[in-house]
Amino acid sequence: MKGRSCGKIKSETMPPSSHTNWTRPLLKGGQTTQMMQAARQQQQQQLATVTTATTATTTSSMTIGAAAGAQNQNLAEHPATPLDRRIKVVLVGDGAVGKTSLVVSYSTNGFPGEYVPTAFDNYNVVVNVDGQPLNVQLCDTAGQDDFDPLRSLCYPETDVFLVCFSVVCPSSYHSVASRWINEVRKYCPNAPIILVGTKSDLRSDVRLMLQLARYGQAPITTIQGHQLAHRLGAVNYVETSALTQHDLKEAFDQAISFKQHASESDEERVQQIMEQALLDAKWVIQKYNQPGSTPTPK
Repeated sequence: MKGRSCGKIKSETMPPSSHTNWTRPLLKGGQTTQMMQAARQQQQQQLATVTTATTATTTSSMTIGAAAGAQNQNLAEHPATPLDRRIKVVLVGDGAVGKTSLVVSYSTNGFPGEYVPTAFDNYNVVVNVDGQPLNVQLCDTAGQDDFDPLRSLCYPETDVFLVCFSVVCPSSYHSVASRWINEVRKYCPNAPIILVGTKSDLRSDVRLMLQLARYGQAPITTIQGHQLAHRLGAVNYVETSALTQHDLKEAFDQAISFKQHASESDEERVQQIMEQALLDAKWVIQKYNQPGSTPTPK
């Protein structure tokens, strides 16, 4: 499915998640670079040049739109981030499911105006967690088969994977089990996986519903997302919308949370979080199976 376009750029500041105390990243100049198809022939060399990062920073007292001088001051206060204060998050999934839109909306608080297929983009943001800076590396990968060799180069040392599918593209949902989970487990068998359903706002698009119905299809439901996450061993399932920013921050907050607990060597706590996520999924499934019930995740 083609990516949607939106002429307006959202500028509102998102409220923080209720269970977290880190703040939104602030964009600081720079740009990401699209890698061309020729990169496949010189992957190792091109990988270093394509990762021109968008650097961002934030403090607990700043909001989106703070002065550049304040950003520079914060960078000066934290010129280097220790290795144990870094996290690498890789987004994978079929092409055009909205991976780039998620990253752009999260890091810039704006929605991209047009769909441009990604080869590989690397974004770096610095967020404030418990009063300390945390470097978050977001790797946006291509879902097309042509980029399989290139995509695998960014898997090493990944802390958390966000496996994405579009809730209004059933084929991308089925690709999670048939392709993406297997690929992720092949290269990073122990990395936590968060299943992310994108474009949740399009469930109410009548024209899109009619197009799906024409082929005997329907949008993926929330319960189907939880069931798939439970069946594949994902630590959680989150539905997001890059356009409305519904639960957008929640997806990235969860990724950061898993890294934080792991970096503190709190294996028991990580296990508790995973077990709770599985219990939540089971609860939704049981609630859904009750006649006349509409599940509302805890």
